[in-house]
Amino acid sequence: MNTTKTLIYLATPYSHTDAEVRERRFKAVNQKAAELMRQGLHIYSPISHTHPIALAGELPLGWDYWQDYDRAMLNACCKLMVLKLDGWSESKGVLAEIKIADELGLPVEFLEPSFHTSALTAFSALNDLTFSASAPVFHTEFIRAPHPAAIGERHAKRLQEVAERVKESMGPAATSIGRI
Repeated sequence: MNTTKTLIYLATPYSHTDAEVRERRFKAVNQKAAELMRQGLHIYSPISHTHPIALAGELPLGWDYWQDYDRAMLNACCKLMVLKLDGWSESKGVLAEIKIADELGLPVEFLEPSFHTSALTAFSALNDLTFSASAPVFHTEFIRAPHPAAIGERHAKRLQEVAERVKESMGPAATSIGRI
């Protein structure tokens, strides 16, 4: 029996007061986990694996509830990878996971979000916006849709439609919109 550990723990921030932010983080880490699994790595993502369980079972979402479970999973892993989504360096859970990995002697690797993961997160954020003429004006210089080859033609078309809605809702405040 092979006892060499091959499981890699993929950490990322999750907790947030805004459910939409939690959902975007969930989608982004799923995308990164899939990318790493396509490379042949064995990935455990606490967010990917427990987010649906927490929602289905009405379980708490924060680190205080999940820390014993996550410690046990880290103990079964050979490495910790940290996906550096916004908020990672302030995340109570991610910082604790790094500390536990250090205690266990696990190497820690930091990953930048891939372009596709970043585009997916941005697309989700834009797609969730509600547009209203009475909404406060916000300043933006550029709203750009990624090239279709990077995120797929269907998503690129939808992102461009959402960007057009942003432009229309902002009127003269929209200074530039287009494709990179």
